[in-house]
Amino acid sequence: MRALLPFLLRVLGFGLFTAALYPVLLTLFSVALPNAYTPNIRYPLNGYGHQRTRMKELAQHPPVDIVFMGSSHAYRGFDPRFWLEHGYTSFNLGSSAQSLLQSELLAMAHLSRLKPKLVIVEVHPNPFRSDGIESAIDMIANRPIDAHTLGMALRLRDVLTWNALAYGLVRQATGADERLPEARVRGMDAYIDGGFVERRSGNFDPKGSLKREPVEPLPIQWNAFERMLKALREEGVEVILVEAPMTRWYYENGFSDHDAFERRMAASGRYINMNGKVELSDSLHFFTKGHLNQAGVELFNAALIDTLERRGWLPEPRLP
Repeated sequence: MRALLPFLLRVLGFGLFTAALYPVLLTLFSVALPNAYTPNIRYPLNGYGHQRTRMKELAQHPPVDIVFMGSSHAYRGFDPRFWLEHGYTSFNLGSSAQSLLQSELLAMAHLSRLKPKLVIVEVHPNPFRSDGIESAIDMIANRPIDAHTLGMALRLRDVLTWNALAYGLVRQATGADERLPEARVRGMDAYIDGGFVERRSGNFDPKGSLKREPVEPLPIQWNAFERMLKALREEGVEVILVEAPMTRWYYENGFSDHDAFERRMAASGRYINMNGKVELSDSLHFFTKGHLNQAGVELFNAALIDTLERRGWLPEPRLP
């Protein structure tokens, strides 16, 4: 064993040297080569969904009554302005393609600052079926890399995630990202204080047919969901699972066994499926098969607040 010690030390030293050099080489390749030659280096700074602006606002945000979490259905569905009209302060932590692994990351990293009495988790079959890579890269590029980011990457064990993490470490350490601010209005999307993204125009026009997707959760996502619910409940935070409205066309034709998903959610805690509970038209109140336009958002939020108030599920608001 004593004879092997020098060899093992050399191997350890080489490993540490390589680990330190890898982010630098990755950054040099990314800068020097066209994107076509670096397909495994993805870093969507200021990407779709205003996640970077949301994270910057969050860093200075005071505590709130309610936090919303979930995919784009969340940040395009729960409008904090309507909740404030009813006396509830809130912040929307939704993000594009957010899977349960990223919901867990955001809950563990940021809820201690926001101190919510209630967390509303937007639930939908797809995030439970996602590999989580797209949202992981979005998180790395658009929020400060920290121990929670590293924990997420360790669970995913994916080369795109690790490359984004290595590349992001160099960019964030050198301040390169700070020279590229994100606009609050991009195309038809406008960022609204509190984490919401508003889309006023656009109407859905169904084309083609849908392939029915399975609803059985992937173990990695289901485990993250259960860890998050357990952690929130241990902190005394109430949790409500809400399935936001989608077009009737998608809801009725997009899933192999939606009833099974509903049963699984209902067994996990307080759960409301808002599909069929709001008078919405596919063509008038949606701009994609799953995303409400602002006219639809107003109807959905009014109906959800009314439903939660009647059930006595909303906390006492901080505002008088």
